Amino acid sequence: MGSLPRRAPVAMLASLLLIVTGVPAHGQESGMPQPERAWAFAVSATPVYQGSADMDGGGSYRTVGVLLRLGMSGPIVERLRGGLVFSYDHRDAHFTTPRVFGGVAPWEAVQRIGIAAPLSLGLADGWRVGVTPSLDSFREDAASWGSSLIYGGTVAVTKTLSGGARFGLGGGIFGGLNKLTGFPLIVVDLPITARLRLTNPLTAGPTGPAGLELSYRLDGGWSLGVAGAYRSYRFRLNEAGPFANGVGEERGAPLVLHLAKRFDPHITVDLYAGAVVGGWMRVEDSGGNKIAAADFDPAPIVALTLSGTF
Repeated sequence: MGSLPRRAPVAMLASLLLIVTGVPAHGQESGMPQPERAWAFAVSATPVYQGSADMDGGGSYRTVGVLLRLGMSGPIVERLRGGLVFSYDHRDAHFTTPRVFGGVAPWEAVQRIGIAAPLSLGLADGWRVGVTPSLDSFREDAASWGSSLIYGGTVAVTKTLSGGARFGLGGGIFGGLNKLTGFPLIVVDLPITARLRLTNPLTAGPTGPAGLELSYRLDGGWSLGVAGAYRSYRFRLNEAGPFANGVGEERGAPLVLHLAKRFDPHITVDLYAGAVVGGWMRVEDSGGNKIAAADFDPAPIVALTLSGTF
């Protein structure tokens, strides 16, 4: 959902494919189309609302944001496909007397600007290897660009079986903002019945691994699913705030119902509703040392994605 960011849940809510992982196009974050032959382009826009949740020690927290994706992919040479994905996320955070942070908002508007360059190599017998390097800036408005970069990538090896199921293993590693993070990646695309399918609901990236979605294809181009993922976001704080040049971090597990409608081969609308559970936030100083941290209660979340390919 999705993730994205400040994607905590917004990352999982964009709807297009990152080809390198081999996961299905339904409900992906990357903005990558997946044509079989020619170059193609995709675009998506996702407004997101995360409702108010109480924080440990008093106070509350809510956010309003939007995700934008623009992607392209196509053949480079025989068996090798590649592309570019451009990402922009913006989220406004609203705190009410957060006592653990001294009664002041630790951050306000946060944005992500990113680029990824997926490469996917087809091998014999249904095997595929994919690599996606990426570079992102995660920062509060007016924070330093140079100290807000997160860089790294994912790699995955997948196998498509004769019945159409696809499985794979891989991992990701990302550095920046005083931290090096790695995680394993499991790729799943399993048709259980003619209508029921288990997939990854979004693409692995700098905010975490991919999660799972169980979806049911309805009549008339509709589908209904339930999805979950874990996401962690770190971003540079601005120099004029109460925690000057520090680092903010937010974690949580978005659990959502996902209703989708494909209007034609090129236009899809996705509606998401659910909650972020296990919410947690933290502020560090510029050297990565903890200043304060707090849990927050389950927060309602709704989002709407409009996506198109051409």
